[in-house]
Amino acid sequence: MNVAVVDYTAPDAAQRFTASLRETGFAVLVNHPLPMDLVRTTYQEWAELFDSPAVERYLVDPGGQVGWFPPTMAETAKDSTVRDLKEFFHVYEWSVYPSEVSDAAMRYRAAAVELAKELL
Repeated sequence: MNVAVVDYTAPDAAQRFTASLRETGFAVLVNHPLPMDLVRTTYQEWAELFDSPAVERYLVDPGGQVGWFPPTMAETAKDSTVRDLKEFFHVYEWSVYPSEVSDAAMRYRAAAVELAKELL
């Protein structure tokens, strides 16, 4: 499979992106407008939160899908007896958001949604 690497700033970006999606179902987009400083900030802040006891204040509600999912709640892959090694935090526009982190993740989300609207 030949997945195209498409330069977002190229004059033929839309055509190349669309062609790659039609031919392979994938495309790699470079020189896109998503700010890498928000990615770095988000990773740093959330890693610090996950490493602190403060994260336990955001434990997911057993009846919901919002908040921190500790490694003890991770799924087990099909046909496996070993639990996945991960933890995560579901965030929605309307949900709880940790005061220990900035709004960088939400700003990145907004930028990604705008790009997704354009690409779709």
